[in-house]
Parts: sequence; structure tokens; C-alpha cells
Amino acid sequence: MTQKISFGRAFKLFWRNYVNFTGRSRRSEYWYMIIWHLIFMVPAIVIGVISILLIIMGIVTEAEAMTAVGIVLLLLMIGYGLLYGIATFIPNLALQVRRFHDTDRTMFIPILASALGITFYIFVNTINLMDPNFENVSSWVLLSFMYITIQILAIYQIVICCFDSVSKNNKYGVYPKDMIKHEASVYHKDDY
Repeated sequence: MTQKISFGRAFKLFWRNYVNFTGRSRRSEYWYMIIWHLIFMVPAIVIGVISILLIIMGIVTEAEAMTAVGIVLLLLMIGYGLLYGIATFIPNLALQVRRFHDTDRTMFIPILASALGITFYIFVNTINLMDPNFENVSSWVLLSFMYITIQILAIYQIVICCFDSVSKNNKYGVYPKDMIKHEASVYHKDDY
């Protein structure tokens, strides 16, 4: 058996395999990156909560400076979140595809879920421009159906990512826990 992927190595592999939609990724590689994402996003969430509190307190006490600071902090937090989300969208999708490959599944569900998420975002904004009060029932039905489908796919993906590797070679690659020599050929030696 090989050693598990370390916390730091998972981070390196995430960025090194930015657009790698082939091969397999172990559970530890996937879940360590979830922890890395939390580490990067928790400060932004804390700043977002503080900024909302500052805005509310500024409005209640009629302190324009406090409201302005809250708005600036909120905009910075939103900008940071958007930049981080854009920068990590493709490597997150690639990692999830490799995780699905590791459990001997195709990349159809992660790609479908991402496409539906993007389509949902576009539809929400388009419908919001055309019907700001959401008075059209068909808009509600369409958006509700898409949202429920996206949530079901998200739950399915989380469950699949919790599964252990298929303990044999499959069409996506060699069993990652098999041999040290194979792992050295798949991953770069400077990752150790």
C-alpha cells in the first residue's frame, strides 16, 4: 500500500492538474481540497458577516461612515469570492471528474451538474431582468425544477465522492493504492 496523499500535496496536485480530466484521484486528494477551500473562504465569510453588521448598525445609528465601511468590506468580500470561484471552477470540476473516475463512473454527472448550475444562474438573471417580481408562473416552475435537480445532483456527487476507490484497475487508470512505483510515475516526484 502507498502512503495517503498529504494535505500540502493535495493542494499542489489540485493546481498542477488544473485541466486534467483524465485519470483518477483518491478520496484524500478530494477532501483535503475541500478543507483548503474552507480555509480560503472562511475569512471572506467572516468579513461578509462583519460588513453586514456594520451596514445595519450604520443605518440604525445613521452613521454614514460606518455604513460606507460596511459596503466597501462587503464589495471586497464579494469580489474575493467571485475571483476565487472563477479561479477554482475548472480545477474543481476536473478533480471531481477524476474522483468519479476513481469510483469507475463517467464524468457525465459532474459536467451535467456544472452545466445546469451555469444555466440556472443565467436563467435567474435573465428572468429577473424580464420579470423582476417573478409574476410569471412558468418562470417559477422552470427555476424550481432546475434548482431541485441541481440539489439532487449535488447530493449524489457528495455521496459518490465519499466512496472508496474501486480496488482494481479500470478504464480510467491503475488502482491508486496499488504500488509505489506506479504512483511515482503518475504523480511527479517533487510532490512527495
